[in-house]
Amino acid sequence: MKHVFIETNFIVDLLRPFPNEKARALVERHRQQQLQLHVPWSSVAEAKRTLDRIIVEDLGFTDKMMQFAVRQFLDHGALGNAMAFDKREIDKLKQLAETAKSEAIRTKNARVDDFAAQVHIIEPSKSVIAKTLALFDTKSLKPFDEMAIGAVLAHAGDLQKRGETDLHFCTLDKGDLGPKNRPKLADAYDACGLSFHDDFNV
Repeated sequence: MKHVFIETNFIVDLLRPFPNEKARALVERHRQQQLQLHVPWSSVAEAKRTLDRIIVEDLGFTDKMMQFAVRQFLDHGALGNAMAFDKREIDKLKQLAETAKSEAIRTKNARVDDFAAQVHIIEPSKSVIAKTLALFDTKSLKPFDEMAIGAVLAHAGDLQKRGETDLHFCTLDKGDLGPKNRPKLADAYDACGLSFHDDFNV
């Protein structure tokens, strides 16, 4: 069985208003039992805290759009010229986007929980804490990142001991979680047979 470890940015990219299609494809492969997805418990909590901002980024274009509409009206309407568009249609689009944004924010926690119920959650444990502290004896990354990588490495090590060899870690955060220029982290990945991917292609 292929085991794929993911973290916060995967959940966010999956559940944002404009989702990452590669993340969706990976989840579909999990549903078809082609692979098993594993996610640290800390990433579930962090995703809930992050999604508000991402939803606003995806659907927060309406203010700028309306500023453009007003400018067009002032530039053309005051001169008696026909507007380049029907403002009623712009108002409809604004309302649709605002409704979608409100609904996405209102349901984000439930959608994260629904996703978490479908995958294997790496729960906090003594081995996870020990791995995190051994890897980061001084604070090096954001707390959620340190907890996530500690959980991933601890569980990958457990799977390796059970004879699993097809182990992968997919994250877009190659700066903080990637092995490049982090020899200790690179050695930790190698020690448990974990292949690092800076995308969602496995």
